[in-house]
Amino acid sequence: MFENLKKHVSLVTIYRGVNRLLRKGEIISFQVGKDHYLALFKKDSNKILLFAFLICEKCRNVYRLELDKKDIENIAQAIEDLYKFKSDLIIFEFHGICKQCSAYTKTAVS
Repeated sequence: MFENLKKHVSLVTIYRGVNRLLRKGEIISFQVGKDHYLALFKKDSNKILLFAFLICEKCRNVYRLELDKKDIENIAQAIEDLYKFKSDLIIFEFHGICKQCSAYTKTAVS
């Protein structure tokens, strides 16, 4: 974001704006692996905010995973029905070994 805006504003201005939006609850911040994320978040919305990531334990790369939102909404509804817990943000993290590291391990062992 800063690269696109640096001609117009300073990094301090961007951080101030982000902090203001975080305090107002208009965006959320979360960390997955070594990466930090910001997401638009509207509490009054009936939508579920969903994020899913694959995290490689060897190279520490983080890959965003696209899941079928309908399946996750069904799980969230089941949780709400069973536990009276309404989800508005769901973050899945799958930890393991990525394709590249797995291929490297196989060739190194052979």
